Amino acid sequence: MSELSQHSIDNLFDENDPKGGGAKTAPDEKYPDYDFQKPALLSKAQINTLAVIHEAFAQWSSSALTTYLQNDITIKFTDIEQHPFNEYVNSLAEGSCFAIYETPPLHGQFLLHIESGVLHGIIDKMLGGEGGESVKRKGLTEIEVTVTRQLFGLMLKELEGAWANLVPLKPVLVDVQAQLPFVRIVPMRELCVVVTMEIAYGSTKGAMTSCLPYLYLEPVLSKLDSDMGMRQQGAGLTDEVKARSEENFHEVDLELHASLGSVEMPMSNLLFLQSGDVLDLEKPVKEPIELFVEGVPKFFVSPGLTGRYKGVIVRSDVDGQEPT
Repeated sequence: MSELSQHSIDNLFDENDPKGGGAKTAPDEKYPDYDFQKPALLSKAQINTLAVIHEAFAQWSSSALTTYLQNDITIKFTDIEQHPFNEYVNSLAEGSCFAIYETPPLHGQFLLHIESGVLHGIIDKMLGGEGGESVKRKGLTEIEVTVTRQLFGLMLKELEGAWANLVPLKPVLVDVQAQLPFVRIVPMRELCVVVTMEIAYGSTKGAMTSCLPYLYLEPVLSKLDSDMGMRQQGAGLTDEVKARSEENFHEVDLELHASLGSVEMPMSNLLFLQSGDVLDLEKPVKEPIELFVEGVPKFFVSPGLTGRYKGVIVRSDVDGQEPT
């Protein structure tokens, strides 16, 4: 066994002495805080891919619902966070409505949620009302549940399209609930991905969220982590949104009416109008009349007959151009 010299022993003490000149201390480094109770299980790439998917879902759902209701509905993606399921449920307002759905081939159940204020306004419109801001109330009637299922069914169809470039999911509506105690899709401490959106209808705005349990997303995480998959999804987003919007707008019903002319008269004459009276519309017989689309003049037309019915033939648009 070799013996250490005094010089070697002194060098060893110097290297381990924090006050000594030979000590090499690591520079102060700042490390990010880590919450062991709420670990962030998704990578940045996976979150970005989910954001792209739900941006597409929001745009397509806006277009589909606007077409279906013939009123402007706007849905905007705002954020993605990760929370235990109990924190997500406790953050929601009373009276909110949930769609519980499955997405084969993935296992388990997922949630889509809309706040009650804006939801009841949409339901009112679907039932033939004005669709204005509605008084918040708890629960849904049987008729409202049926209408709400149609609403969520339209949105799940758009969700399928938003996922199509990465994973061929088939969302299927399982149940509609308006009571929080009955909404249990995973254990309360299970971590979930919570996607937050804003839905606006008329003057009413509210939150719309999607709850995706991490446990059920695990089989597709590798595809969410693919930068190539995200680029393909993002690159095709604009064209696909346009194509789907055009497809939805092809289903819109528009009101058209032709105006033969108009005349002004004093109230005294109007009060004595009766059957057989003739009004001079001050328009030449051969002059085209206007065809209105949703109250807006779009074309010049000539009246005539089509079979046994009255009809018009389009001559030009209001700018004088031949119709395309």
